[in-house]
Amino acid sequence: MTVFELKNYFDQLFDTPSFHSFDASLNGLQVGNEDKEISCVAFAEDACIQTIKEAAEKKADFLFVHHGLFWGSAKPVTGALYERIKLLMENHIALYACHLPLDCHEELSHNAQMARLLKIKKSYPFAWVGPRATGLYGELEKPLKAEEICRMLGREKPVSVMGNKDKELKKVGIISGDGNSDLLQAISLGLDALVTGETHYSSYNDCVDNGFTIINMGHYFTEVFGVKQTMKKIEEEKGLKTVFIDVPCAL
Repeated sequence: MTVFELKNYFDQLFDTPSFHSFDASLNGLQVGNEDKEISCVAFAEDACIQTIKEAAEKKADFLFVHHGLFWGSAKPVTGALYERIKLLMENHIALYACHLPLDCHEELSHNAQMARLLKIKKSYPFAWVGPRATGLYGELEKPLKAEEICRMLGREKPVSVMGNKDKELKKVGIISGDGNSDLLQAISLGLDALVTGETHYSSYNDCVDNGFTIINMGHYFTEVFGVKQTMKKIEEEKGLKTVFIDVPCAL
């Protein structure tokens, strides 16, 4: 399989071109020789220098990331951006970025994977960006406390909990990454809690005064679920060698 063929596969799988008008990320193939044959595909959260170096060490030909190199308007290719592109080109690694197309995918998104782990049987979309929903909500099988929800997602403790951490929660929303701007919508839907990566200080009083609970799991932590599920799909459907590159941060 060539870079061009895998790029087209991802474009169709995630309907990538349809996001160009409302996602600041330059989704799709950002760097790469489309004619190159692929023997190994690396998957990671961020297109940072450490990730690219590890992809090179693993002999990857293609790097799929949630956060790519280009956001919004064009900027000078200097400093760290220059070093990242230089590393990609020196090691002949193609880079594919998939931001909102992954966030919004019904089956592969981070949110869909977390909902599965929480055993939410029926989910509904919310937290809209343009015509697409970046979040979902539904009911747990039984009421759970914040730390019980956290453990079901594979983490011993959340980064933080806003509101009553001992309250039993039944109806929850899930937004990977930054869920701060969608807090009031979650409250208006009558949810008990929002499971997200991070929120801001400005949300604290809205949370407490409305008797609402926010479970902050960490931005990075909540955004590797979909990347790993996409990796699994490539292994099963395309038979390509894959590797996940874990470069976590404190956020």
